[in-house]
Amino acid sequence: MSTNFGIIANGNVAVSNPPVTPPPPLVISPGQAAPVGGYQLALYDPISYEPFLVHTYYQTYLVQSQKPNPVIYHDMMADLDAFKQKGYIAAVSGFGIDLLNYPSPEFQRWLLSVGATMEQWKKFRGYPDKGGNACYVVVGKQGFAPGHAIEMLQAVYSVTWMNEPYLFNMNPSALGLTYGRTAQKTVGQRGFGTLVSPEKKD
Repeated sequence: MSTNFGIIANGNVAVSNPPVTPPPPLVISPGQAAPVGGYQLALYDPISYEPFLVHTYYQTYLVQSQKPNPVIYHDMMADLDAFKQKGYIAAVSGFGIDLLNYPSPEFQRWLLSVGATMEQWKKFRGYPDKGGNACYVVVGKQGFAPGHAIEMLQAVYSVTWMNEPYLFNMNPSALGLTYGRTAQKTVGQRGFGTLVSPEKKD
């Protein structure tokens, strides 16, 4: 997956249509900016893998505030609720998601409906620190029971929140997903990354 190109499934690249212009990074203080975060959603035909819906939704912040605006979940659900076909394949790629922007109840129910469990997300319910960001990936199918999707969340967060190092990820590949959009606006390059751990060789 790429933060600024599309989602690749079965060799097909699903690019946001219509294209969406990313917002500028949130300036926290001189020389410091929060990454531009958001979600890419893609819904596919379960047989041909042709994309039905592909869109990128960017996270914004409330005016004169460092609090993320939860309207991103309303916007995603408006499109998902309007989609009536059953049995679709769903791919979700979240990049640079502010941990203060916990998924809305409606988006949680939709994630469960495609096989996610949100177990890793639940560890950040009530997270208080402004410095936390996450990458989140789900690949599932509409109608799957929770736990049957491919799902992973990794984050950069305050180590005083909990001591579970397996969720904390500072490797370059995951950071490419978390911060790639901000870097792209700065240097004009694409940022690619994966949350999948490399297989161990015997």
